[in-house]
Amino acid sequence: MEINYNHQGKWSAEAVKRRYSDLRVLTGGAEGFDLNSRTYTNKGGITWIYNIMDAVVDGVRLGDNACVQLSIDYIEDNVIPFSALLVFDFSEFLTALIIGRRCLQGCRGA
Repeated sequence: MEINYNHQGKWSAEAVKRRYSDLRVLTGGAEGFDLNSRTYTNKGGITWIYNIMDAVVDGVRLGDNACVQLSIDYIEDNVIPFSALLVFDFSEFLTALIIGRRCLQGCRGA
């Protein structure tokens, strides 16, 4: 049994990975960073697949420009419903994004 916390459609894990791959070519990425959803499987065989945006936050913290842009796009699309607050720590997401946006602006020469 799997419990998957990822969105469907434009913000599904697969779609985010595709956009990340494209953005990484254009904007650069953090060395050694691999964008994947975290998973946990208990002894009973139940697997939890966490929202891929948790991994995007990790990339933002590492200064990955592609993750920074994904985060900005995510917020601009207004995809963060109240239920998402329960899935990952929203304050950490915003903190990482603020730091990452400064990095992205610096990388663009702004």
